[in-house]
Amino acid sequence: MAEAFGVVASGLGVASLAIQTVENLNKVINFCESIKEVPTDIQRLFLELQILSNVVSAIQLVYEKHSLSESSEVVTRKCRDLVRLDISKLLSLSLELERKLNSGKRITRTWARVQTVLSESKIATLRGHLERAKTGLQLLQGCHIFEDIRALKAMSSQTPKSLGNYWETGEVEDHVKIDDGLEKPFYLPVDLYSSPQGFIDILSHKYKSKKLPGLTQIKRGHFSVFDWNENRAIDLNNWTTVVKGRSGIKLAFIMMTWHGLPRDKCIRCYKPQERGISRRYSKCTSCGLELRRVEPDAIPFETEDISIGFSPNQYRDYILASRPKSSSASPAPNSKPTSSPPSPSKPKPNPRKLPAFYADPPIDAVCKRLIVKWEPIWNFVHRYLHCRCILRLSTPSHLIPEQTLLVFALCPRHNNTGISYRDYGDIDYNTDKYFARFGGYKAFQGILYLFAANVFETLGGERFLPKEEKDEAVEAFDGRWRGGIEGFRKVLREYVFEVNDELERVEFELPEQALRELKEERARRRNEEEWSDGVDFPGLHDCTLVGPDGERRDLSKAPMVMEVNEILEGRWDGKPHWALDD
Repeated sequence: MAEAFGVVASGLGVASLAIQTVENLNKVINFCESIKEVPTDIQRLFLELQILSNVVSAIQLVYEKHSLSESSEVVTRKCRDLVRLDISKLLSLSLELERKLNSGKRITRTWARVQTVLSESKIATLRGHLERAKTGLQLLQGCHIFEDIRALKAMSSQTPKSLGNYWETGEVEDHVKIDDGLEKPFYLPVDLYSSPQGFIDILSHKYKSKKLPGLTQIKRGHFSVFDWNENRAIDLNNWTTVVKGRSGIKLAFIMMTWHGLPRDKCIRCYKPQERGISRRYSKCTSCGLELRRVEPDAIPFETEDISIGFSPNQYRDYILASRPKSSSASPAPNSKPTSSPPSPSKPKPNPRKLPAFYADPPIDAVCKRLIVKWEPIWNFVHRYLHCRCILRLSTPSHLIPEQTLLVFALCPRHNNTGISYRDYGDIDYNTDKYFARFGGYKAFQGILYLFAANVFETLGGERFLPKEEKDEAVEAFDGRWRGGIEGFRKVLREYVFEVNDELERVEFELPEQALRELKEERARRRNEEEWSDGVDFPGLHDCTLVGPDGERRDLSKAPMVMEVNEILEGRWDGKPHWALDD
């Protein structure tokens, strides 16, 4: 408060100087104007006095409205003292002349009479005082110009009101430049979003108030944030260290797809991409879409599916439908059509005449940056029939419930023949949720060790359950199924049925009693409608799939079946089918 008062006081000091100086100048001018028949050179001297008075009055108006900084106030005071001294000398000389002229009897003051009391030396002195006063005012004006430059520099460090909100102004040092992946970049004070949630709240307000696409993704947090150079991902762990004044961040929306993405074409406009481009990152030179492909387990949550990528005409039709029609002007002959997405905030043609996709476009049709992960519609997991290890995975994520497909084959980890090959099954099965119905993987091992000796031996005995782990497996079984014998019987019966059902499908000869029990169980399950009426998932033993129309479709050439065959034949290179090349 004291500093503010000091600044105001300095401005008042300059203003009081101007008032006092103007009064003194006016006295000198009034005396000069009373003299008649003045020569031209002396008239010029009087005119300069009038101009000097006007300049001082202008200074008074300026400094009444603007305050000086502390640094400029010292220099201004020195200039003020110089001007005041020269003006006071002019006034003293004027009063001396007026006193001498008033001593006579004549009232009229002519230049001839003034010359009797005004020598050439005094005229030179008058000119000298006037010139020095003008020089002092020039110095004072220089101080004012310096203050204006300082003010302009301060204004240049202020952030523009990109969104039109009152809190957007301030020093650049306290702001962050934000590219939200949709509109032009804007600035926000870093204090407004010291946490990711604050950032989401501000973006949600913007998208909702402007009715922009992508509001759903913003509210759910389905986006990634990068630094301005897009070299570093920003998350909860490094938010406060990366997001600070004078920095910049960019946003990329996260979505997924169940269908494949073209590698040599843009997924939005289908324009060709450069050959040899990375599968992980690409930027279209036509529509400007920056695309990052990530593996399924890179994003541990389910997002919305992309709407683009189904047809090469889809994005083109959207661009054409979004352009406002003009009846007066036609395009220039040399103009080139552009496929850049129109600004989503600009008015569009009448939405009632457009399909929903064009009237209210999805975010992937208009955004700058997109992160896409692939997720299948069905999460088929091929498992070995007896040990239930994983043979092949459709996806490493667990967002979609597993559809288990049992395969009668030797597991490379559990067999008594010494066979070995690569598959998807090198995981920690103690964390595999599939074995939860058995009470966990250790309990499952205990079940086969205690109640399925033939299966246990087929799996290689101690290769399946090492000797030192047998007691642990028995304790796991006992701890899960003690007091729940009926539940255990149901689980064991289900396992035996699954094994015998698959063996019979592949024409493995079963004992008569086992075959009879199998047929009875199949009939019972059909009567109770425990099997799906639409899709016959269990086994897919004959590489066919029963669709909703009841017709079987050949899957022998399907990628998943071909990969299973490669694994069983030992030809698989060990690279998961969802892996992306760098």
